Amino acid sequence: MFQKEHKLEICMLSQGVCMLYAFFMPPDKKKERGAMRISELVESVTKKKLPAHKKALVLEICCNDTEGEDIDTPYINYILPLDSPSLPHPDQTSLSYYII
Repeated sequence: MFQKEHKLEICMLSQGVCMLYAFFMPPDKKKERGAMRISELVESVTKKKLPAHKKALVLEICCNDTEGEDIDTPYINYILPLDSPSLPHPDQTSLSYYII
């Protein structure tokens, strides 16, 4: 989706000092992490539960364009799901939605 819509390939995704995804990760690890929701991925990598008061995560991505050149991208203020399970939220989408 991200690659088709923005013509950019995500090479790395991090949150704070934690690398959530990188192009050089082993294929099995990329597949495992790609199937996780963003909040699950952060909790898995940090080995900490997200605090209940946490409303958003700041994510950083490194991208390449179609010619393989590094592209500067802004930080992503990723809004975490609301407490109501009836409201749709992007966090219900796995990481692979953005990377593939």
